[in-house]
Amino acid sequence: MLLILDHGDGYFTLYSQNQSLSRELGDWVKPGDVIAEVGTQSGGLYFELRKQGKPINPTPWFKRG
Repeated sequence: MLLILDHGDGYFTLYSQNQSLSRELGDWVKPGDVIAEVGTQSGGLYFELRKQGKPINPTPWFKRG
C-alpha cells in the first residue's frame, strides 16, 4: 500500500508498507493529519523524498528535537 504526497515545486514524498490508507486521490492534507497506518508485520515504514522524479536525501528536511 503506497501513498504519494505532492508538496508542489516538484517535491513528492512516498510512504509504503502501510497497513491502511487514510486518504484518497485528490485529498488535501495539512501538518498533523493522519495519512496512513503502518502494519506491525510490514517491517517498518518505507519513506522516500523525490524532487523532479529523482530520489534525494531527506535528512536536511528533518528537525532535531
